[in-house]
Amino acid sequence: MTAGGASAPNSQVLEYAGVERARWPTLDGYSLLPHMEPTGDGLVLPADTPARPSFVTSQFHGCNLAASWFLIVQKVGVTPYKYIVWGTGNEVADQLFDLADDPGEFNSLLDTRALPTDASRRIADQLRKALLTTIDFPSVARNVAAYNRDSFLAWANSTADWEDAIHAPELRWSKSWDYDPAGSLGAVRKWMAQPAEVLPCRATLEWPSP
Repeated sequence: MTAGGASAPNSQVLEYAGVERARWPTLDGYSLLPHMEPTGDGLVLPADTPARPSFVTSQFHGCNLAASWFLIVQKVGVTPYKYIVWGTGNEVADQLFDLADDPGEFNSLLDTRALPTDASRRIADQLRKALLTTIDFPSVARNVAAYNRDSFLAWANSTADWEDAIHAPELRWSKSWDYDPAGSLGAVRKWMAQPAEVLPCRATLEWPSP
């Protein structure tokens, strides 16, 4: 479960156990106990229990994406919106969806082809600011990019003939290297030789581009 951008099961366990807050380790997130049904066991939350924000957030860093993505869902008035930002927010256009009218998230209100309205941009800016209160996504995206590069370098430096080992059939992406072996390895070597950076995903959903 998420609460304001971070999982909070540990804080709930500590609250149920009656552990004084001064003895808690550093924990992210917000307790969900105030939103749960009364247990009848006389549990009383400390007066300094912080209120959970009126939104939820999430983030994803996958091996099948060039850049991390981050999202926030929050109501503006009575309308729920989802705002998505990629990488540091500069590499790929952000997205905004009206979850009431477009639950399938097919039409971003920030699509440049549709000429986004000033209202849509204001809502996106509002959600972006709220997202930044729980996740410093530019820093996180840069840290993930550095981690990915450092991890690959560590693997390559500890693997004999890594350029051949990368084709091992048990590796998830083995077949992708066979499309253009020379070009793929050339791109990897170039990536390894440069400082870590957040790279944009391709705009096309099909590769090679038709």
